[in-house]
Amino acid sequence: MGVATALGKNDKGLSLNGLTTLPVEAAAALAEYTGDVLELNGLTTLSAEAAQTLAVYSGDIRLRTDPFRLRDALTLDSIGLLVLGGRKDYALMRLDTLTALDSPDAAAIADILVTVKGMVMLPNLKRLSPKTFETLAQKENLLLPEFDTLEFVLGPGGSGSADDVRVLEGFKKRQRDLRDVWIAPPFCDGE
Repeated sequence: MGVATALGKNDKGLSLNGLTTLPVEAAAALAEYTGDVLELNGLTTLSAEAAQTLAVYSGDIRLRTDPFRLRDALTLDSIGLLVLGGRKDYALMRLDTLTALDSPDAAAIADILVTVKGMVMLPNLKRLSPKTFETLAQKENLLLPEFDTLEFVLGPGGSGSADDVRVLEGFKKRQRDLRDVWIAPPFCDGE
């Protein structure tokens, strides 16, 4: 019996939250899974090849970590995210492990994230460039941390402030409205 056949016996969802890496061979087996959801909430690295292989999976892929165990060094490989994000058919893409969008490919990642059909949540995003922010802010159903908590970087090794960012009209109100609907840790402040 193949791995995909064995996995196929559970059609509701498969939780593999203990995985931190996903080899290409394992991604190929998971891509054949016929269940509704793959939870890979502990995944911290994902090669472009593994992401490309996994991207053919037809269900929802959940990539997040327990926010209470989040470590500063925990980030997805941005190339893997770029490829997997290209699926564009997520109902919900919550990326708790993404803490920065300040790499050279950040603009390309933001371009892909705004094309995802469903909700995109980046609850632990801390650092990004003004250009990346402006791209993300165009997406109607995107939830970011509070604007005042974001650190804006200008170029390699540079820094910036919220004054360097052009906030699109209605962005802050849209964020408040989304928080009212999607209140969940780490978006709520415990009050």
